[in-house]
Amino acid sequence: ANVSIRRGISTALWHAGLNVLVFLLALPLCIIPVAGPFLFAGCMAVPLAWELQALYFDATKTKVGDQWKFVKAHLSEYVLFGGMCQLLAFVPFINVLTLF
Repeated sequence: ANVSIRRGISTALWHAGLNVLVFLLALPLCIIPVAGPFLFAGCMAVPLAWELQALYFDATKTKVGDQWKFVKAHLSEYVLFGGMCQLLAFVPFINVLTLF
């Protein structure tokens, strides 16, 4: 039980660090008129989708390197899934059902 708790905490911290890193690297994209915010949202969609699949990856005990290979191989699907989750987060009452 202790091992799974530690693994869950380390996974959560890893995803939080990844979100901060991608946010800081993608933030300058917002300077670009019109297309910049969409590019920024696309960049932020990938870590969100990856984080939402963290339970699956934890259940299958997939290592982070293997997770990244999988995410990279399915990058367009992760952008679309994460983008849709971002859009649903703006809808009242539905945001609770889709993100938690």
